[in-house]
Amino acid sequence: MSLSHLEDNTSLDSKRTTRPTCDHPFQETPGGKCIFSPKEILQGSWDEAQQICGFLKKDSRLLEFRTADELLDVTSYLSQNDADCSRWPSGMRMNIDKYNVIKSVSATSLGILTKFYFSGGGPWIGAIEVGNTNQFIWSSDNSTVVVENWVQGQPNSPSSGDGAMMSCEFTFEWMDKSRDTVLPVLCEVEPRAKCPAQFTAVGDTCYYLGNSSIDWNAAQDYCGILAPNGKLVELETLEEIYLLTEFLNKNSPDR
Repeated sequence: MSLSHLEDNTSLDSKRTTRPTCDHPFQETPGGKCIFSPKEILQGSWDEAQQICGFLKKDSRLLEFRTADELLDVTSYLSQNDADCSRWPSGMRMNIDKYNVIKSVSATSLGILTKFYFSGGGPWIGAIEVGNTNQFIWSSDNSTVVVENWVQGQPNSPSSGDGAMMSCEFTFEWMDKSRDTVLPVLCEVEPRAKCPAQFTAVGDTCYYLGNSSIDWNAAQDYCGILAPNGKLVELETLEEIYLLTEFLNKNSPDR
């Protein structure tokens, strides 16, 4: 009997899987991104939203876009599946000065001001402004936002260090908002790779339990033949030992 496994950090290509998978409650977009937003249920400032993503799942963060394909994929997905803007609160809280301004203008101007103050319901994403420059970076690594999708005239917030959000009313184009604005979160997490044929997922690792008895060298070679980066089991944590022992007790009680 031989027992082989694949390293959890093996790429999707090397595992030769057809599709990535997303852990609940994250949903998979057609392009393979794992995203989740509870919309009006969980809201917060930009910094709180980033923390909420981390609480939902380890290594989760506010959504970031590195390529035009990713941007098109997620924007199209939201437009098709989450276009009910009533479920995307704007988080705009008028103060008395703004209220008094609106009372004093004409009906035509009122419509314009109302659209300005209340438009932009939608979720935070992971871009933040550098000072008051209207230049944005991705918070995870401070890299410059290259692929952009701003509403015409944006970014234009007078405050400094703003956050970026996707506006439902503008087909999920971007607007900049003060980071203390309360908005829904839009989180992402890396997809989990499916196990290759014959392997079984146990925790975060893929295992194969062989039926024949062979020597150690032959077993190691066989693991490499079964799948790229396959090798005999190496247990590095107590959790791995516990999960694998439980798996073996259930699947090979007589071996």
